[in-house]
Amino acid sequence: DTARALATLDMVPEAKRNEAAVKSVRLAIEMAAEAPEPTELDAALSAVSADPGNHDKRFELAEQYAAAGRYQDAADHLLIILSAKLGWAEGKAKDKLLKIFEAAGPTDPVTIEGRRRLASLMFA
Repeated sequence: DTARALATLDMVPEAKRNEAAVKSVRLAIEMAAEAPEPTELDAALSAVSADPGNHDKRFELAEQYAAAGRYQDAADHLLIILSAKLGWAEGKAKDKLLKIFEAAGPTDPVTIEGRRRLASLMFA
């Protein structure tokens, strides 16, 4: 229930709204509001399978995975884009990846492993 979750978050005192846990939940709710229908996700996956080098299609798939709460799948696809071209689309893939890390939280395995993989791409 997105509306109730947002209403609950609105009750968090102003001084605590920038805490990592609160920001994580808010971002996860915002991404979930864009959740695709299963057929949309299947179509996006098929499009990437048909043209694996198309970063635009892969990014759309990653966005859909993130909206569906499948952060690991989203991160994997974004990291594929970044490994091919780190600055793709003026950093759009990197920005989305960082939002996924924030939504997942700092101790989530997708964040820990994803940050490690991102650092290795950036400093290789």
